[in-house]
Amino acid sequence: MGDSMKVIKIAIIILILVLLAVLIILGIKYFLGKKTDTSNVVNTAGNTISTTDEIDQPQAVTDATKFYAVVQCINNYLNVINKNSDIYYARDENNNYVKSVSDEQIKQNIYGLLSPDYIKKNSITADNVYNYVEDINGSALFVPLAMNVLAKSNIETYAVHGMIQDLDYNVIKDLYIIVNVDAQNTAFSIEGLNGTYTSVNDVEIVNNNTAIAANDFNMYIQPKVDDQYIINAYIDTYKKLALGSPEYAYNLLDKDYAVKRFGNLNGFKAYVQENKSRIVSIVFTKYKKTDENNYTQYVCVDKNGNYYIFRETAIMQYALILDKYTIDLPEFLANYNSTNAQGKTALNIQKIVESINAKDYNYAYGKLDSGFKNNYFPTLQSFETYMKQNMFENNKVEYGDFKETAGVYTYAVSFTDSSGQDSKTIQKTFIVKLGTGTDFTISFNT
Repeated sequence: MGDSMKVIKIAIIILILVLLAVLIILGIKYFLGKKTDTSNVVNTAGNTISTTDEIDQPQAVTDATKFYAVVQCINNYLNVINKNSDIYYARDENNNYVKSVSDEQIKQNIYGLLSPDYIKKNSITADNVYNYVEDINGSALFVPLAMNVLAKSNIETYAVHGMIQDLDYNVIKDLYIIVNVDAQNTAFSIEGLNGTYTSVNDVEIVNNNTAIAANDFNMYIQPKVDDQYIINAYIDTYKKLALGSPEYAYNLLDKDYAVKRFGNLNGFKAYVQENKSRIVSIVFTKYKKTDENNYTQYVCVDKNGNYYIFRETAIMQYALILDKYTIDLPEFLANYNSTNAQGKTALNIQKIVESINAKDYNYAYGKLDSGFKNNYFPTLQSFETYMKQNMFENNKVEYGDFKETAGVYTYAVSFTDSSGQDSKTIQKTFIVKLGTGTDFTISFNT
């Protein structure tokens, strides 16, 4: 009896151990085989970034460093396929700038950028390579719009939507393209897309996890991406789209803001036409980043004091606001409500100045005191003509004497040319009546 009990106990123990072993093996397989889309790590600068692991389905790119690394790959590709690229020219013995590479070598360079799978599928050779790449004969700019990724253990495959522009911002082509990245070999390859797509989500991504051989033209380099890099990229994108494809730029605007400021797309196109020189020369001089509940906000100010406010929800996904007077932003309201009458008066005058700098005469005209408007500027056109003839292209202000009489506020203001090209000073005295909330009316000496 005792021996049989021992045998039963041993059998039970063995069964338990076998079950534990099975559970452990299944657990290991689960965790090794589990596919995750992103994980957060902290880089050397102390910033949290997202790194892409192996994933089952294409997903929007959330890693800014990888996003802009892929953009660099596409710019390299455009440079290589450009038959007149600077990389194909050199100085001869007479210091003349001449082509130093044969057409056959250019074809080989392009062929070396294409993925082996793409080459095999389409029977591509160096001789017929121009049938499968964009026909570029001059310098081109790439404007990224959206990007998805499908990652395997060795290769990340990106579907990218953007547009190609010439150096004058004219649109050459709306581009959908595949970029394969081999981070281990620091190399990339390209696959063309000939289908008709309405968004990057329509592009089917196939990742065969094939290693990419490095050569002189397909080096994959990750840029150092920080807040300033992102802001520069966003402003550059807005600039290129506004000048080359205002329809896309209009879609970047915050919806409520776009309607209130421009009315519709035609109103925005008129704004771009009026402000081309200003848009071309955008360079931000300072910025402030804040993390809001549902977005990250970048408030940028350019050298002329113009505002560009990006409310970012993901990489290249943001709502853009082009001033801080059309709608009452939360930070403006907080500042406005916490200051005294003199501060409110100055903030309202600043709104008028910003609208004049932006050639948004409709906003300023709408804030004129009704009696003053009827006497001096019976039409919007008369007001616009006066401002163009009597104010600077970009105005900088300094505030002088402030007075209050029976709830009416008077402020002396000096205007100078913010570009420094004109040394004269324009003196104006503004009369401001504060209304309900942030409403106000204004008049001034003419």
